Amino acid sequence: MLINKRLLNAAAMKDSTLLRIAMLCSTAGLVMLWIVSAHIPIDEASIAGIGENHVGETVRIKGTVSDISSRDNLVTISIVKPETTTVVMFGDEEPSLEKGDNVEVTAQVKEYKGGSELVADRIDKI
Repeated sequence: MLINKRLLNAAAMKDSTLLRIAMLCSTAGLVMLWIVSAHIPIDEASIAGIGENHVGETVRIKGTVSDISSRDNLVTISIVKPETTTVVMFGDEEPSLEKGDNVEVTAQVKEYKGGSELVADRIDKI
């Protein structure tokens, strides 16, 4: 009887040790994925080449701001290089951009009213 209790205690201790090791490895793996994903470059896309076949993808475009308008929580920015596209941005803050600014936009291609639109994740002046 005493031997069975010792075996049960040893088995329970091994389970808790395995659980700790598994949690540590999982956490370390998630941190590594986060670090690596932050450094994966997104190739620059051609404005003309972005369409419905890119829905769900993240794209990066560069161009010149030709128009900015805002209404409620929606900002629309027209970008030219040499084609023109409109990028939308949701939120309370309007970006500090002016016509003529050169920008780099990282955006999600989303489906909207049977077509595609660019929803900005990040807009940087360059």
